[in-house]
Amino acid sequence: MHRIIRRLYTALAVGLLLALPVAPVFADSYDVSAVVPAPLPPEVPVITNENATTVGSSTVEVTGTCYIIVPALIVVLIRNGQTIGSGVCSLNGTFQITVPLVLGVNIINVKFMTITGDSGGFGSPLTIYYSPKKEPTKPTNSKPLVAKPSLGQLSIDLHYDFLTYSTDTEMSVTVGIDGGKPPYKVFIGWGDNSSRVMKMDGPDSFIIKHLYRSIPSNQMIFIVRVFDSAGSETSAERALISFRKPQVDAASQPVERERSKIIPITIWIILTSLVCLLIVIWYAKFLPESAKKTSQTRSKQAAAKKRTTRKRR
Repeated sequence: MHRIIRRLYTALAVGLLLALPVAPVFADSYDVSAVVPAPLPPEVPVITNENATTVGSSTVEVTGTCYIIVPALIVVLIRNGQTIGSGVCSLNGTFQITVPLVLGVNIINVKFMTITGDSGGFGSPLTIYYSPKKEPTKPTNSKPLVAKPSLGQLSIDLHYDFLTYSTDTEMSVTVGIDGGKPPYKVFIGWGDNSSRVMKMDGPDSFIIKHLYRSIPSNQMIFIVRVFDSAGSETSAERALISFRKPQVDAASQPVERERSKIIPITIWIILTSLVCLLIVIWYAKFLPESAKKTSQTRSKQAAAKKRTTRKRR
């Protein structure tokens, strides 16, 4: 009997050691997260503006052609290593992006970017010269006014290649305004037919938030336009990309099993092992006593039978 009990204990211990490392392999399911890069095109964007031209406006609309692919590509315009504008490649393979200019030479580079943040190669750069027209000053007999120190050229600071949003979360954007002659008037266009106008007393950065309740178009832009008290203006815009999941018919959706109704294999193994352990303990503790009682009962029955036989004789 003791030999059988030892064998049962040994089998139970070996089963537990073999089952526990393997149990996670048979788990109900796994939660796996990964980023799949969006495809990059085999070509670069092409700017169609006339090169090496001189303009008198502080902004210019850069146009060109781009590669049609799904999901749509983002065209990014860069000057001196900083993004100055971006937009989504339209379904007809074109783009139009308004960007701010700095005084003098502006060398604008163009590239593709995917919605997962991967960059393509650069296309041919565009060179534009910005030379604002000076209005003639009228003679006056009054005393000259003391000129205030200049804050430099009016500019907008947006540290984004493009902006992402969804219809169930609030989007937050940081905007910086500098230069020009304060106070400023700031116009914010969210791209969903809503806007906001605000005033600023001087150069500063601020955070604005917006909740998108609908997605009217896949080619939306976020735009900031600033006007100073001297009549100067500038603007900056970025592509808006939505990560809203497309709606799928209920009939085509895969049916998921409820976790609450399924016992993972690990728990099943533990419960089975506990049952086996209880069986072994029962054999080890109660079986010898039961066998002893049975043996005693049989001995009493045999003795009673012998006494009965003797009396009959």
